[in-house]
Amino acid sequence: RLQAAETRSVRTPHMLSGRIDPPRPVDLDAFASLSGVNVFSPRLAGGLSDAELTARVERAGSTGMQTIRYMSLLGDLQDALVMDANGVPIRLSPRATHRLTTLLEAAERSRGKGIVTLRDFTMADGVAKEGQRTVGDFPELIRDPKKRAALVNILRAFMSQPSIKNRPGLLAWEPMNEPDLAAAVSLSELQAFIGELSAVIRQAAPGKPLSLSTANRDMAGNWLHLLQPGDLFQVHWYRQHQSRMPLDFPRNRIRVPAGVKVIYGELDPYDVRQELNLAYDNGYDGVLFWQD
Repeated sequence: RLQAAETRSVRTPHMLSGRIDPPRPVDLDAFASLSGVNVFSPRLAGGLSDAELTARVERAGSTGMQTIRYMSLLGDLQDALVMDANGVPIRLSPRATHRLTTLLEAAERSRGKGIVTLRDFTMADGVAKEGQRTVGDFPELIRDPKKRAALVNILRAFMSQPSIKNRPGLLAWEPMNEPDLAAAVSLSELQAFIGELSAVIRQAAPGKPLSLSTANRDMAGNWLHLLQPGDLFQVHWYRQHQSRMPLDFPRNRIRVPAGVKVIYGELDPYDVRQELNLAYDNGYDGVLFWQD
């Protein structure tokens, strides 16, 4: 499933050509403040319980980790949305606000902060069943203008809640995990959708950075045009990428706009000390290991 999705072509160049300057120095305290772990829950209903989520966030905080990435709040959207008879979203499950509040309260008690990923690419990857189990697959919420507009408006209202948007535990919103891999829709449809959501995040949560992720460096160019100074860009890396995308790679070869921080948003924890050193030496702004 993942390998098939990773064949999506990259249509925007992102690597610098010619001479590459040495990686810029990174303040060690700043690097530490953007480093930590991912906490994974595949869907709103049926993933981690509130107690499990709280325990994982607090455990990360107890080890000194300052940032977590919660992947993801709404997952594949199964049981997260109420829709009408025509499949048009009407509202989010009330559990969404409860789950987010639980996450942020745990982060704040631990003096940490969270990147909150709204949805996973599995919402539109063309997979409706895993074995005998039905899973969420809603490509029409991206393709259909009416349904997409309804979903975007619901998310705008959700993120605009005063009880949420100014929470100190909220570091950044991420519209979708690894959107490159949503193989049931075209790249142009995905770029339009992520672009709309990025604009909504900026309106709903002014002062909070946007965070965008890509499944690997080769796909980075699909999203860089959406970034602005102060935002976070995540590169994801696993050992299977090493032969064609070595981990030892300068951050300044990824053509992000000035003022954008680049982190490893998911990093395979096979040798934590070596990986931290490589990321720091290559000028990255932080590392979030997969998973806690």
